[in-house]
Amino acid sequence: MYPKKAGPFFDKTYPIEQHFGGNYERYAQFGLAGHNGIDIPTPIETTVLAGVNGVILAVGEDVGGYGKYVRIFDGSQDLQVIHAHLNSIAPLIKAGYRIDKANP
Repeated sequence: MYPKKAGPFFDKTYPIEQHFGGNYERYAQFGLAGHNGIDIPTPIETTVLAGVNGVILAVGEDVGGYGKYVRIFDGSQDLQVIHAHLNSIAPLIKAGYRIDKANP
């Protein structure tokens, strides 16, 4: 049903650790029906590539959850993608900028 590995978010393929909707019991305490994304663990300093073509909505740090993150909106799919738990974010990545899929 779900892929076991994910890309093109990285320069190579990494296994998916947690799927969308998984671990209902853990996320019920937050009022969620399950995990609201997918988790793909990578080595520290791995370059993360944009998952969609779109506009960067937000760049920030959520100390209680996402950690450092970049939120991208893809209007062609009416979809938001959040790259979270990042070690660092390049200084050129700013809200309002357009970004192309598979670009760092």
